[in-house]
Amino acid sequence: MVDLLPGARLSSSGGNIVLFWDVIKVDRVEIWCAEISLKRQPQGGGEIWGNVEWSNAVMTLDPSSDRYKFMYSASVTH
Repeated sequence: MVDLLPGARLSSSGGNIVLFWDVIKVDRVEIWCAEISLKRQPQGGGEIWGNVEWSNAVMTLDPSSDRYKFMYSASVTH
């Protein structure tokens, strides 16, 4: 089991990628999330381009509290 800080996890959501990562600051730990849409370019030799649909901190933790760890990420479809 990997026990590294900072860390990141990746999941998919309706054909998009959802990425979670942590940002460790002096007075807090922020959990961030971004949704990235992907598109294969027809005239690009098969290149895949990504567009960040949104990105924001979704949770803030006190660094003096118990440690945290991403345990699981899941794909969600709608």
